[in-house]
Amino acid sequence: MVDENANDYTGLPLFHINAQIYSSLGMMIAGGILTLRSLFSASMFWEDITRYKCTHFNLLGSLANILYSLPPSEFEKDNPAKYVIIGGMPVEIWKKFEERFGVEVLEGYSMTEDPLPCLNPPGKYKKIGSFGVPVFPDLGHDAKIVDDSGKEVPFGTVGELLRKNPAQMIGYYKAPEKTAEVMKDGWLFSGDFARMDNEGYLYFVDRKKFIVRRSGENIASWEIEAVLKSHPKVADVAVIPVPDPIRGEEIKAFVMPKYGEELKEEELVEFMAGKVAYFKVPRYIELVDHLPYTPTGRVKKWELKEKEKERKDHGWDRDKMIPDWRTRYKAR
Repeated sequence: MVDENANDYTGLPLFHINAQIYSSLGMMIAGGILTLRSLFSASMFWEDITRYKCTHFNLLGSLANILYSLPPSEFEKDNPAKYVIIGGMPVEIWKKFEERFGVEVLEGYSMTEDPLPCLNPPGKYKKIGSFGVPVFPDLGHDAKIVDDSGKEVPFGTVGELLRKNPAQMIGYYKAPEKTAEVMKDGWLFSGDFARMDNEGYLYFVDRKKFIVRRSGENIASWEIEAVLKSHPKVADVAVIPVPDPIRGEEIKAFVMPKYGEELKEEELVEFMAGKVAYFKVPRYIELVDHLPYTPTGRVKKWELKEKEKERKDHGWDRDKMIPDWRTRYKAR
């Protein structure tokens, strides 16, 4: 798949492990070409791919959303790219992305602390929604899902993802206590919730710190974000837990409408009520013109979460504004 004829395109920053290892080092080893853009540009993306004859490219899920939301471009048609290597491809646009742009999605997972990836294999072995299996199991790359006590859980059960392999870090620089928190008996604790099916395929659920713990229910923010992003007027979303004196935590959604679209909070409540269980419908909704992004295109949800800790009023409140919302919208 990757040889001296490969030409990898990336606009991700070189200080990030993705561009450092999978693009730069990968092309050095393969003897192929690396096409670098100093800063990701959605408007120039397909023109670059076509002009430089790139055979594949690297993305993060939020950037895939941006590309898919743009109007069709003359350069996206018959472009030379064959596949995209990505982390966090939104399931709701996965097949549509492949069909529209003519590329195969290769979903993966890794960490700076443990760069040897898990990868969803191409072709008939691929499972949509999964980030695949640990690569190079013959070198000792292994993964398991555990509960809060560290006990391995049955297939299909959500728990924390642990991995072990020869490429993982020795430890955090001059931080032995922090290292001890995440590395135990050779296993690296990822801080991510995931599940494993009976064929060993792994599925991302959420970051542990962004799971909403509401009245004893563990609610994945990614699940809510995926549904909200499928609304035709929504460009991007960030869902976080906010403190609640009765339920422990409640759900808040920051929603960025598509340019030129008029969107009301009530529309989103009605939209969600027909698609998820009632307790997963966000109580608080804040419509925003923009969201804070990292240089790699991820929303800085931790920044939003920290700001909400200081607020007593979390904004537009579904229960105050639409007290009868469950009966009105037939929430199940």
